Amino acid sequence: VRGARCARCTSEWDARFARLHNDANVLALGGRLIGPEVAKACLRVFLNTKFAGGRHASRVAKLGHS
Repeated sequence: VRGARCARCTSEWDARFARLHNDANVLALGGRLIGPEVAKACLRVFLNTKFAGGRHASRVAKLGHS
């Protein structure tokens, strides 16, 4: 999907840095990898973390649909 930047997250750390450094806008959570509480924590962090921009913006721009 044009403009989608998906990240598979199995921890809050994954979710935080997917947004912070890669400006991910789609969160993928594996039902066999994590439980409901970890999934909720990942979602909470993902939704509340803003893209840092700066040195990371040029990498995201190279994807061609930022």
